[in-house]
Amino acid sequence: MKALFLTIGLVLVSTTAHAQDAHGIYGPPIPRPADLPRAFELKIVEFRLPQTDTRGMSAAEVFEIYQQAADGKVEVVHTLHLRALSGHAIQVENFEESVVTNGTDDGQEQALAETPSRETLGASLVATIHWQSNLTTIDMSYISSHVLDPFQGDESQSKSPRIAKCRLTTSLILEEGKTTILGGGQGRFTSFLALNLSKLP
Repeated sequence: MKALFLTIGLVLVSTTAHAQDAHGIYGPPIPRPADLPRAFELKIVEFRLPQTDTRGMSAAEVFEIYQQAADGKVEVVHTLHLRALSGHAIQVENFEESVVTNGTDDGQEQALAETPSRETLGASLVATIHWQSNLTTIDMSYISSHVLDPFQGDESQSKSPRIAKCRLTTSLILEEGKTTILGGGQGRFTSFLALNLSKLP
C-alpha cells in the first residue's frame, strides 16, 4: 500500500505544478474562453438628408428618415464595410485623387476662368472594438471628404465645387445588431454616420 500512496502523491504534485504554470506563475497566462478575441462585422454609412431641415432633430428622428432611403430622402456619401477582432486596432482608407475644376461664370456661355486643382476625396477609419462581459464598445476616428454641388444663385455666380469634410472622434457603446446614429449640425449638407455592429460566429 505504501508504494501505491507514493505513486499517487507524485501524480498530485506534478498536476499542481502544471496548473500553476497555466495560471501564469511559471509562464504567461493562458486566456480563458471569455477573454479570447471575438470577431465582429462593422458597417459605417455616411449620409446626408438634403431635403430635410435637420436642426433640432433627435437621433431617433434621423434614423426614421434613414430607413426611408428608397424614397430618395437619403444621400449616401461613403460606405465602409469591414471585419475585425476585438482588442485589435484596425485602419481602413478609401481615398482617391481627383481633379476638380474651379471657375467663375459671367452669365455668358463660357466661364471667365477655369483652374483645375487636385483634391484627395474619400474616407478613412481607425477603430478598436472592445468586448468584455457582453459589453461592446468602440474607440473610433472617422475622416472623409467629398464634392458638393456648386453654389446656386450666389453673387459671384461661382461654379467652383465645394469640398465637404467630416471628422469625428468618439468612444461609445454599441448594441449588436442595432444601428447607432452619430452626427448633427445645421443645414442640408450636414453629414451623419450610421453604425451597425454584428458578432460573427
